[in-house]
Amino acid sequence: MAAQLKKYSSLDDAMQSFRIPERNREFIRLFVDAIGVADFYETTGYIKCVRIDSGPDLHIASGWSNGFASEAEIVDILGDVDRWGDDERARVWGVSHPENRIGHGGGGAASREPREYGVCAECFTGYTASGACNCQ
Repeated sequence: MAAQLKKYSSLDDAMQSFRIPERNREFIRLFVDAIGVADFYETTGYIKCVRIDSGPDLHIASGWSNGFASEAEIVDILGDVDRWGDDERARVWGVSHPENRIGHGGGGAASREPREYGVCAECFTGYTASGACNCQ
């Protein structure tokens, strides 16, 4: 059985958890509000946003987002921004956020601060990404 993804109550909660830079948050809100998103989920490297209209899921990371249905969708919502066809997800488009490390070397997962998942009230050890602690 596959593990369930953590569901966020709002985009703001998701961006806070992923430590999205403040400078990028308004940019992200623009396209999320325009597209319409039903649910927000935590994954290992990005926020998964499920669209209301059943279009492709948006993937929001700290410095980029993808899952736009077309280049025209990006331009209609955000104007002339840095955009690109996604090599890993066929038939979707992505954008670079105003604050990003794309093309600057480094900045991958290894350079980020480790994510904290809370501390167990029984054994006082930190939870792992899967929600486990020493008493489970």
